[in-house]
Order: sequence, then C-alpha cells, then structure tokens
Amino acid sequence: MSFFDFWSRTKERAALLRRANQLRLNPSQLNLLLGNSEVRPLLQDERMVSLLPPVGMEVFRCFTAVSKEVVQQRHEAEVKERKAWKHQKASEKNLRKPAAHLETGKSLPFIYGVPPPQLLNTPLEDLDPFYQSQKTFVVLSKGNIINRFSADSSCYLLSPFNPLRTLAIKTLLHPFFSTFILLAILSFGVLRFNFPVVKYVYMALFMFEALVKVVARGFCVGRFTFLRDPWNWLDIIIISTLLVSQFVDLGKFAVLMTISLLLKIFTCSQGLKKTVEALVQPVKRLDCVIILTVFCLSILAIIGLQFFMGILKNKCVIWSMNTNTTEFDFHNHTTSPENYYYIPGHPDPLVCGNQSDTERCPDGFNCVKAGSNPNFGYTSYDSFFWSLMSLFRLMMHDFWEGLMQLTLRAAGKSYLIVFLLVFFPGCFFLLSLILAVVVMTRAEQEEAQGAEAIQREEEFGRIVEVLKRREEEQASSRAETPEQQDSLQKKKSVAGIRATKQEHVKEAEEHHRPLCCTCTDAFLKGDCCGCWRWLKQQSHTFIMNPFFDLVIIICIIVSTIFTAMEHYPMMEEFSETLVIAHLVFHGIFAAEMIIKLVAMGLHGYFQVRWHIFDFILVIISLLQLGLADVESLSLLRIFLPFRVFRLARWWPMLHMFLKIVWASVGNLTLVLFITVFMFSVAGMQLFQSDYKANVCRPSYDCQLPRWHMEDFFHSFILVFRVFCGQCLESLWDCMKVSNDGVCVTFFIIVLIVGKLLILHLFLNLLFINDQLVDSEDKTTNTLQSTMKQTRTWIPKSIWTLWGKNYADQDHKGDTKKDNKEEYLALSSVSSDQLTLDDNHTNMAAWEAPVAMAEIEFRTPENAQEKETQHCDVIQKLKDETHLEPEDCCCNRCHVCCPFLEIDTSQGTGRVWSNFRRACLCIVQHKFFEGFIVFIILLSCAALVFEDIYLEHRPVLQRVLKMADLVFTFVFLVEMLLKWVAFGFKKYFTSFWCWLDFLILNVTLFSLMGNMLGYTSQPLRALRTLRVPSRFKGMRVVLKVLAVMLPSMFSVLLVILVIWLFFSMIGVNLFAGKFSYCYNDTSEELFSFYVVKNKSECFSLMDLNFSEVNWKTWTFNFDNVGMSFLSLLIMGTSSGWMDIMYAAVDSRQVEDQPRYEINMYMYLYFICFIIIGCFFTLNLFIRVIIDTIHQQRHKFGGKHVFVTDQQQKYLRTIKKRFSEKLNNTVPRPQETGQKKLCEA
Repeated sequence: MSFFDFWSRTKERAALLRRANQLRLNPSQLNLLLGNSEVRPLLQDERMVSLLPPVGMEVFRCFTAVSKEVVQQRHEAEVKERKAWKHQKASEKNLRKPAAHLETGKSLPFIYGVPPPQLLNTPLEDLDPFYQSQKTFVVLSKGNIINRFSADSSCYLLSPFNPLRTLAIKTLLHPFFSTFILLAILSFGVLRFNFPVVKYVYMALFMFEALVKVVARGFCVGRFTFLRDPWNWLDIIIISTLLVSQFVDLGKFAVLMTISLLLKIFTCSQGLKKTVEALVQPVKRLDCVIILTVFCLSILAIIGLQFFMGILKNKCVIWSMNTNTTEFDFHNHTTSPENYYYIPGHPDPLVCGNQSDTERCPDGFNCVKAGSNPNFGYTSYDSFFWSLMSLFRLMMHDFWEGLMQLTLRAAGKSYLIVFLLVFFPGCFFLLSLILAVVVMTRAEQEEAQGAEAIQREEEFGRIVEVLKRREEEQASSRAETPEQQDSLQKKKSVAGIRATKQEHVKEAEEHHRPLCCTCTDAFLKGDCCGCWRWLKQQSHTFIMNPFFDLVIIICIIVSTIFTAMEHYPMMEEFSETLVIAHLVFHGIFAAEMIIKLVAMGLHGYFQVRWHIFDFILVIISLLQLGLADVESLSLLRIFLPFRVFRLARWWPMLHMFLKIVWASVGNLTLVLFITVFMFSVAGMQLFQSDYKANVCRPSYDCQLPRWHMEDFFHSFILVFRVFCGQCLESLWDCMKVSNDGVCVTFFIIVLIVGKLLILHLFLNLLFINDQLVDSEDKTTNTLQSTMKQTRTWIPKSIWTLWGKNYADQDHKGDTKKDNKEEYLALSSVSSDQLTLDDNHTNMAAWEAPVAMAEIEFRTPENAQEKETQHCDVIQKLKDETHLEPEDCCCNRCHVCCPFLEIDTSQGTGRVWSNFRRACLCIVQHKFFEGFIVFIILLSCAALVFEDIYLEHRPVLQRVLKMADLVFTFVFLVEMLLKWVAFGFKKYFTSFWCWLDFLILNVTLFSLMGNMLGYTSQPLRALRTLRVPSRFKGMRVVLKVLAVMLPSMFSVLLVILVIWLFFSMIGVNLFAGKFSYCYNDTSEELFSFYVVKNKSECFSLMDLNFSEVNWKTWTFNFDNVGMSFLSLLIMGTSSGWMDIMYAAVDSRQVEDQPRYEINMYMYLYFICFIIIGCFFTLNLFIRVIIDTIHQQRHKFGGKHVFVTDQQQKYLRTIKKRFSEKLNNTVPRPQETGQKKLCEA
C-alpha cells in the first residue's frame, strides 16, 4: 500500500474509530443479551462467542475456592489437550488466543454491563475464555479497568483469599497509591538526596511499593507476577542501587537509579504506559536498520579515514629566521600557539594545505602539520572513532558546513566530489531508510487499529441483528392471544400513567423549588423580567446580524495593525495616538462582550469556548488599563497580540492550525516532556560536579559556558537544544570538563531518543484526522458567508429606505447568480481537469500546440471507459497533426481586416498554403525538435562560462558573444516558422509558446541594450526557462506546483499571522533592549559594572574616549519588521544563538546588558521554535500532501508527477513482476544429461 493510499483512507479510518468507540446497546438489548440463555445459540460464530459474557445475570462472579478448583481442572484438561495437539502437530492458528478487548489495562467492554460498586477491587472469575483455564483471576479497579492476577499462592504462602493479599491488591489498585508514588518521584527532582534522611525515606518507600506488588501478584512463578512485568524491573534497579550506595560510592553509575526512578512515572498512568509501549514497537522494527546504518557509517568513516587522516592538523606557522642554528627547537616552535596564524574572531588557527587548490598561508607563514586538531581537538579523521563521529555529525546536519570547509581548506576543493557523491548521498539514504521504517510502522499501527474497529463494528452489528430478531420473535409470541394483547395494552396504559405521574412530580418539584435556585437559574439564563427579556431579544437580533461579525473582524484586524505599529523609539505624539486607539478597541471589545452577555445570558455565553477566550482577553485588557502604573504587571501587554487568534473563528486554515496545536496536548507530548525532564535530571547528576570542578577548562575567565548542566534550568535548556539537533558545541564543552566516553554516550542517546520522539509526534499530528481533517469541512468559511450576507444586507437596507421592495431584485439576482455559479462550476471543473493535461495526453515531441479549451477531459467512471477515452484523445491529436494548417488569425481579425481572406486554391494563396504546409512539416518533424532542444541546452551551457575571469579571456568572450547571436537567430527562426505553420491563433493559445515568445523578446531587447551600452547580462538567465517547455516531466511538475500555489499561499498567510503574533510579543519584551556600549579597541563589550546604561556610555564619549561607541545588534526587536527578520534567523537555525544571547542578557530599555540576567527569556524562543516552526511545518506538509492527494484522486488515482509514458512503463513493469514464473525445469531428453539430472 502506497503512502497516498494510506492517506486517502485517513478520514474513513478516523470516522470508523469514532463509530467503534460510540457503539452502545440500549438497556433492553443489554438485559436480553445478559439474561436470555436462548441468545447464545443464535451466535454460533466462535469469534462472537468469545466476545460475549457468560449466560445469566451473574456476569461477574466472585473468585472463590470452588472457582479455583474449577480453574485447576480446566488447566489440567487444557494441558492434556495441548499435548495432544502437539503430538498431532497442529498449527498454532487452531490454538485459542486471548481476547483483544479483555487485555490487561483496557476498560471493560460495554456488553458486560456496569459492574456493581461492591465488586470493584474484588477478585472475580476471569471473563476471557482463554484465561479461564490459565489459573488467573481479574480485579476491576476504578473506571472498570481490567487487572489480571495469578491464582497461585503468592510466594507459595498467600492464597488469593488471604486477607493480607486482598489488602495488598486493594492498596495496589487504589488511585491514591499511584498518585502518592508519582508525587514522590517528582519531588526527587527537587530534593535529590540533599539530606541524608531523604535517602532512607525513599529507600523505605520503594521497598514498601515493591513488597506490596510482590504480595499482590507473586514474585516470579506464574503469569502476571512481579518479575513477568518489565516495568517492575525498574523497582529492582532502584532498590539495588540504593542498597549498594550505602556501602560503595557508585559515582556516575548512580544515574541508573535516577533514570529508572523517572521512568516509573510512565507506570503511574495506563495511557502513558500504552503510549510508551506503542513507541517501542517501531524501535523493534529498527534493529536491522540500525545495524545497516552503523555498517554504512563505518564504511563511510573508513573512506574518510583514508582520504583525510591527519590533514586537519595543517596550520600556518610563522617562519623563523633562526632555523639553521643548533639552538632552534623545531618541535617547540611548531607546537607553540603564538606562532600560528589566526583569523580575527576565530579561536582556532587557520587550516591550510600545500596543494594548488587548498587554503594558502599569508606571507611569512608556512603550512606545517603540527599541534592539535580544530575545535579543541575534537574535529578530525585521525582515527576510526573520530572519523565515525565526523560522519555522524554530517548525517545529523550539526554544524556540517564547518566540517566540510575545514576539510576542503586542508585537502583541496577537488575533494568536494567525495562529499557530493559519497558522504551526502550515503547519509541521506540512511536517514530516508530510518524515516521510511518509522512511517511504515506507524501506518501498520493505524491499519491495525482500523481493522480492529472494523471487526468490532461487524461483531456489534451481528449482536444487534440477533437481538432485534429475538425481540421481534418475543413480541410476536406475546401478541398471539387476545388475552395477551389486552394485558399488553394494560401494561402500556399503566406505563403511560406512570410517565404522566412522573411529569407531574417533576412539575411539582420545579414549582416547589427554593426561591434562591429559581432566581439563580433565571439570572444565569437571563429571564429575570419582561423588560430584560425584551432587551435580550433585541440584543440577540443585533449580534445575529452579519454586519456585526464583519465589524468585529475589521476591528480585530485594525487593532492588530495598531499593535504591530509599536516600535522603538517612538515619538510622543505617535505613542499617544496608539494609546487612544487601544482605548477605543478595548471599549469596542468590552461592549461586544457585554452585548453578548445580555443577549445570551451567562449560561449561554460561557457555553461557547470562543466567548470564554474573548472574556479572558477583555478582562486582561481591563486589568492592564487599571494597573498600568504597576511595573510588575506591565507584562500584561503581551496578552494583547492574542486577539489575532480570534480570527480563527472565521478562518478555517487558522482554525486547523489551532486544532493541531490543541491536538498535540496528549500522552505523546507528555511522554516527550517527561523524557526531557528525565534527561535534564540525569545530565545534572552526571556532570554537575564536573562543571563546578573544571570550570576554567572551557573558558579562560573561569566562567561557566551558556550551555551547561550545573543547574536544572540550564540542563533543561541544553537537552531541548539537543532535541532540536544541535549538540556539537555543548558536547565539546562537556568533553572538556568530563570523561569523553560518558559525554559522547549521553549526548548520542539524548539525540537519538529525542529525534525519534519528535518524529513520532510529528507523524501523530500528521495522521490525526478525526479532529483535524474534518475541521475544514465542518468549519464553513464564515468570513466569506458573512461578506456575502453583508453585500445582500446593505443594498436591501438602501432599498428599504427608499420605500421599495427588494424581494424581486433579490430573486432576479439569485437567478442570475445561480446561472453564473452553474457556469463557473462547469468552467472550473474543466480548468481543474486541464491543469495536468500533460499527465493524461500523449503528445508527440512538440506537436502543434493545442488550445486548452479544445481538449475535453472527463474523469472516467471505470477503467475501460478511461482507456477508450485516452485512446480517443491520442487519435484526435494524431489526426490533428496531419490536418491542413489552421487560419492564422481569429474570426474578429477577419471581420476587421477583410484582406486577410485569401483563396488558397489558386495563385498566390496556393503558394502561401503550400509554404505553410511545408513549414508545418518542418516544425512537426522530430529532428527539428531535437535540434531545438540541443540548441537550448547549448545556450544554457554557455552561461556556465560567463564568470568573473571572462574579461581576461578575450577569445572565449568573442566565442560566447557570437554564440549568443547564433542562439538568438535560431530561436527567432523557430518562432517565425511556428507562426507560419500554426498561425497566430493557435500559437498564442499555448502557455509554453507564450513563454518562448516573451523570452525571445527579452533576449532581443537585451541585445539592443548591449549595442547601446547598457548592461543586460542578468537577463540571459531567462534562457533556462525554455528547458521545462521541452521536457514533459518538468512540465508535469511545474503544473502540479501551479495547482498547489493557492493552498500554499493560504498556509503561508497563516504562518505570517503566527509569526506576526510572536513579532508583536518580541517588540513588547525586547524593544530598545538590544543596545550595548562597545569598546572598538579591545573589540569587547563594556562590563555592566563599568557602564550601566546609555547615559554613562555617552558620558564616556563626551570625555573624548574615541574607542567608545553605543551600538545596537544587527538583528533586534525594535519594530515588527526587524522582529520578523530576527525570527526568520531563528527559524533557519543559522546565527540564532547571538539573538538568543542578546535577549537573555537584556535588562531594561537603554541599559547595558548583563550576563544571563534575564535567563527565563529562553522560554520565549522555545515557544517560537515549537509553535512557530514545528507546528507550522506540520500544517504546511499536511496541506501539500492533501492537495496532491486531491489532484491524484481527481484523475483516477494516477500519480500526478508521472507522465503518461512513465505510467505505461510502470504498469508494464508491475505486470511483469506480478506474473508467476514457471519454476519447473523440463526434463532433458539427451542420455548423458538425463543421467546427470537423475544423479
């Protein structure tokens, strides 16, 4: 199954899962299913029998000693039966299997009814027929969750009926027990055994938990015991490490206890446990892929080792004049860092080479292999391990350009071919393979869920059908005698009397309801008095007017524009204008809220989620106005840009984006957050002491680097950065302060786990369609409907004011509109079907251009009609190529210019007709088309030789100039021949002919400009646009991209709105704070203790300190435009560290920055990376896939990027490989061959 086939079934699968989860039986059917013993024989299907509960009303039977004896007998009988099956070599398919709907951890199916409350947390007989002979029993916990235990004695001492074991089971399944363990685990991240007593408390707590589990389940003998669950192995690791740590200092191995403890968080929630188990399934499928990846990376590492071993040690060393003296120490001279040549601003010396195409040293320096490798010695190909690390760095795209530049500087530019043909394709292949396996596993899981839902729906339909048939039989048997009919009527009359009595009782209860409840209900619903109800009705009519929504939309847009106009520095008059505008909009939105509250009442208003969002924004804006002078509450202004999200109520694409963000809040995201938390705590425990003890190794000023693990917040930020794919610089810092092997192992594990989790989250959001795909279908484009109603409402109001009836006009307009819509619908279908005409029509190489409107294409209903229609179109095109040349001009030209009418049967007209026919034969000949394609490729190749050195090559310059004239002349002749052959009418109906015509005109104008002395060299690049018009595959791709442009622009508009939101928040947070006082002499920032703000910096400048300068970072947040540019740098992950560092160091407006004084501003950039990059990328890819799928579905499931000839080839290959080959070898007839064959 292809990806698009899987994607096409996404909606169907989502709807199927929703239906399967909503299947319910009514009470009468449930009673009939559980209480009637005659229903079971009607369901003879074995699959159906396994789903149904036992016959009789006692579905849930307590597990007693008698039940245990029965189970023991069944177990012995099954053991004998299995031995017989094994002796008969029966297949495993005939063996009974556990029921999927009764697995441990799942909720009790609805067909079993609701268990009595007194049976919760009580041992019951197993409901699954498979386990009824496996010596097990079940216990239903809160929420009717199935928990299965072994019926054998726990630790050979405690039977299932022992009070101690019963107490242990109730304690284990109590929700408070799991909550208590979860709180203890979370508190570990804060306390971390800083106090000696805490260590013993945790040890006692986890030993008590393990003891409860062992007593309740048993230790290891039997099913569902303590050690049979891999999650319980975490308890063994925790307890063993705690006990061993009492006698031995575990050092860094103590992190195993931390990881195990944090992994126990998943066991506290059944949903998290199932999510983790589902994530482990693709990892099992990746075992062979991981082995292949390591093997291929090893081969690439060996290639890098052989090509580039030791070359990165080449450095430019200053040449000493005392090299001939005996006192000169060459080794000390070449290993001394002060003798190396450094590029300003770079900590490493310049890497050089001695080949002609390598980096050359400046005068006075020689290229010598000496010293250590770049990047603190961690970037090299000197050994297999370091070469493997370099290739892994290339595959992960972590600062790969720096590695390639260093290699090319030392080895030479010719070795770029090794990167382009070996390293990059190999890494791309491995990443694609891993991605394909993960996606396939995810698709298989989705298909398995769909198949299970289909089976559940079919079984439910079978049950309902049998129950309905049984009810009909019972009803017909009851209505056979008159007495029974009379009794039935009496029962119905009694039931009616009871129903009327119940209604009277309800009315009496409402009548005697306390006055406070009645007043509260009237107040919430807005039914206090007649005047209020009249006001409510008038307000409701007002807010339901389409013009009201349009005004609110305009106000939101204008308010967003005013918010985006804030910048630094602002003039006082402009600032006052913005304040007044914000006051006006605050009043408008507050009035909107009040009107809706009056019209809908409190109860009705807060039933709509968008109204709750509006209410929160209005309250925050009013608080911001009232507390504007309070400095600590000035950050309330950052909530004003949230108002732009109100447009999602009328904008389907933005609404879909918000649903994607909301759908991400689930078990998978929680697993991702817990994983980040776990790695943060583990990293802090591993490297905290190393960063404190060796703080002077990473930096000369003995200051911790920005990315470290000395505290939890910095460790959390560093793990998030590694999850984003950038771990190299942090890994180098870690290796400088700690053990290399520990750092490499930790960072690689974090990187791989993070990438897999993010990939799963991305696929999960991409494939969640039960909430997202239907959003665009269910959420109508209210904005367009509002505009449509407003256009009708305005002229209707004008006609009413004039005293005329608008009904007739409206009716006429609707009639015309209906006709127009019908016409537009037909034309749009034709245009859509013709957008990919190259994909469905087999044109010869540049035959006569056919007008788009002349080809009629309808989506065929079946394959036969499709093939017939395809052949008709091909035959029609072939016939057209042998017709007489069409008229040169259109009919209007002949009407305006009668002299264009020429008699082609005699005289000059006949000569002209023969000439056109000859031109048509020339143009349609395959050699002519091949010659034109050759000239096009030759003209494109000529552009390659136009470089900066062309002025020093006069011969080549003259050749290119003459070739340019020849190419232009050939293309001009081609155009004239096609004009004569096809005529202007047919020539200018083809888009590609128009493109050739425009390119030729531009070329002619550029030649004229060169003759007049004007430079028009960049216009020559337009020649390359001729290439797609001659190759069918390129035309197909370009036309598909043209079809995708509207949806892509819609998504880009949503992305711009999201980025505008973050830009406005960035302006509110950082406007005027990205400036600093700079020392031009030392090329460093002044310390905060020397210069505190702009005034002190200018005072130094007034004292004639010429090296002092007040500067602003290139990328800042002083206005929305610069904020957009800074966020673009953040989104591309290129140079975004400087922006983040400036934000973290910022203090107040025009203050000198201080090192990490505003550390929590990291969270702003984290939110932008998650929402502004990750979710927008998901939306973009979703829309592109959906658009391609729609185009594919429109043309009968054919691949939109494949031409007709390629499609035929694929069908032939598929048919050839689908045929079964005859493997039987004919017996030889010759005597010698026959003997050899028999031997």
